[in-house]
Amino acid sequence: MPNLSPSNQKFRKLIIGNSLLPLVGYGLGMICLYLSVMFEVNTYDISFVHYFLVAIVAAYAFIFWQIFKRAHYSQRFSGQILALEVCLWFVIFAVWDLFLGAIRPVALILCFFAFNFVVMYATFKYAVLLSLLIATIHMVNSYLGVYWLKQNDVIVSEWIYSSMFLVTSVLIAYHATKVSSKIKRLAATDPLTKLNNRRYFMKQLTIEFERCRRYAYSSCIVLIDLDNFKKVNDDYGHEAGDKTLCLMAECLMKNCRTSDSCARWGGEEFIMMLSHTDEQGALVVAERLLAEFSSEMPEGYDFKCTFSAGIANLSKADSLDGALREVDLQLYKAKDAGRNQVSCGSS
Repeated sequence: MPNLSPSNQKFRKLIIGNSLLPLVGYGLGMICLYLSVMFEVNTYDISFVHYFLVAIVAAYAFIFWQIFKRAHYSQRFSGQILALEVCLWFVIFAVWDLFLGAIRPVALILCFFAFNFVVMYATFKYAVLLSLLIATIHMVNSYLGVYWLKQNDVIVSEWIYSSMFLVTSVLIAYHATKVSSKIKRLAATDPLTKLNNRRYFMKQLTIEFERCRRYAYSSCIVLIDLDNFKKVNDDYGHEAGDKTLCLMAECLMKNCRTSDSCARWGGEEFIMMLSHTDEQGALVVAERLLAEFSSEMPEGYDFKCTFSAGIANLSKADSLDGALREVDLQLYKAKDAGRNQVSCGSS
């Protein structure tokens, strides 16, 4: 089994939890089936069900092997696993209907798993309404089976099934929406500092750059690099380095408005996007941030650190790549000038 980072370990737990939930729903369905046979509500052959248990165990052994052999997890992989489970359960219940002759339509089974897949990207309210609709359709089909096919002996078990479907689908909806939001948050967050990661920040920056061009207003980016960070790691250890990075992240979040954004750019580099702010305004923010950061010490350590920063205006750049090159150039100017300062093209 490959070694995983903390964020990937959390990701794997979420995927496994989401994969186990349909088994809970299946277990509830099996309990209802055994009870219905015990009280002679229907005449299913229970011995046939055992073949399904073997098939499900084998299929989930394959699914969990796919999960545990990976070294990196993503929202796309989570969707692939869910799609695989959709196919698995659809085939199982389609065969169930074929051999046991239940009046449950295969279309209902397809709706059930389509619902499970869609709910990963839906709201909980939408998922509950959809499950209510599917359960209602199934109950109507049960009555049609009674009146058209004269199968009065199965109506009670169909009502039991519909009720269990509704309960299970609501549980899955609740769990899947929570999992989806956690997965999206993990995919966008740096695990150490809890700031946005570079990929997510670039999405926000691209949107802001297009808005600046369309509505002709100024927004600035501030690129920050901690001074002599390697020396901190060498002298005090990597734990001190991690706490210094977390201190920088805390200072960034304190100085970010709701319209702004900040992220860990990579290593000891951080970046801020200041919306509706020109160079002079960005300079004031960056210098205030520098004064705050350089006056504080990482928790449990007796040293202080500084940073160098560069500023670039998005509205003055021909392209987003051009803005990033400019802010990188300004950062190097600040370092060449002696560090512990902010460089701005208009200053």
